[in-house]
Amino acid sequence: MKTLVILATLVLSSFFISIPNSYAAGINKQQAANIAKSKYPGRVIDVKQIKQGDTPAYRVKVLDGSGGMHIVIINKDSGAVISAH
Repeated sequence: MKTLVILATLVLSSFFISIPNSYAAGINKQQAANIAKSKYPGRVIDVKQIKQGDTPAYRVKVLDGSGGMHIVIINKDSGAVISAH
């Protein structure tokens, strides 16, 4: 029984150690820019890391073809759009 518990512990701990760093790190600035451009096609002017409450996020400014400026807030961990206007 003790051997089974030790074996199960080793198997579970190896699973958590093998999680890729790219998943744990969330999205990068380029990915945030691409997400914002998919919502508002245009030229990305700025990408800045911010906090939206307690949530790490990116603020992406996109200039559209008619000269309008759009600001898209993207969750850094999940890549979900928090707000866009």
